[in-house]
Amino acid sequence: MKSILKKTASVLCAGVMSLSMMASGVTASAAEEEIPQPDENGVYGQAGISWMIMDWWDYRRGTSEPAMDETGKMEISSTYHDVNITGNGSYTVDMSGYDCKDVSGGDYNCGYFGLYLELPLEAPDEEEGFQPTVVVNIDDVTIDGVKYTFVEQPIPEDSELDGKMLKIKNAYGEPAVTEPPMDNKAWNTTDPITINFTISGLPTDKIEGFADETVEKICGNGDISKDPPIGGETSEAESAAESTAESTAESEAPAEEVPVAEEEATSESKAESKAEKPAETEEKTEEKSNTGLIAGIAIAAAAVIGVVTALAAKKKK
Repeated sequence: MKSILKKTASVLCAGVMSLSMMASGVTASAAEEEIPQPDENGVYGQAGISWMIMDWWDYRRGTSEPAMDETGKMEISSTYHDVNITGNGSYTVDMSGYDCKDVSGGDYNCGYFGLYLELPLEAPDEEEGFQPTVVVNIDDVTIDGVKYTFVEQPIPEDSELDGKMLKIKNAYGEPAVTEPPMDNKAWNTTDPITINFTISGLPTDKIEGFADETVEKICGNGDISKDPPIGGETSEAESAAESTAESTAESEAPAEEVPVAEEEATSESKAESKAEKPAETEEKTEEKSNTGLIAGIAIAAAAVIGVVTALAAKKKK
């Protein structure tokens, strides 16, 4: 009886140990699968800025897609500098050229704004004491010229794509805990927005001097200031440029040529004018001559009358 019990106990213990080893093997295997592995170029994935404007619905979901309007058919003009992650180290991503306030005239919140990563990041779990192997810490972010440092790190969340996001602004929840305090308002300028972050826990360190670390991605015209005016209206700068161009064209335009017919008519008119002037002079000269002749005749007649009168007087005597 005892031997049977011993054999049974031995079998049970072996079974438990086997199950335990199998479980630990599965756990180890799963943990290994979660650690990113680099591709043939040493790249683990990409990181960049992702955002969505609440109620205006312009968005950029991740590094594999451009920024789009709410229809998902028109690219929103903006520029991004994403990065290829090649190992543990510090990286910088940025975006510029976009401000929904300039487009709409409104004041909006960010549905979300944050750091998007194509890495299988896991969130820490305090209850189970789980600490992820690969950790991303945001060192600082600069928005509208204000630099924010992080008091508490955002927890990685599933994104709309396959990656993870560390949300800095979150109108559907709480913004990141920063100094100075972060709000959920959309940015007010098209100036560059930068995020500096550090990655640890990858199998290798960052490849220093990696030629393709920064990846520039231009959406639409690259900057909303380069977009055509809404509704076909002309901007002040364009109006000034057009006015200057018109003035320059007018000043440089050659003098208008007088048609040949008009030129001949003008010449004839001048000739007639010149011909009329001598005729008028001759008439005046004749008038003067006639007046002088008449005056001379009158004087002569008066002299004759005087002589005749004197002779008559002498005869009477």
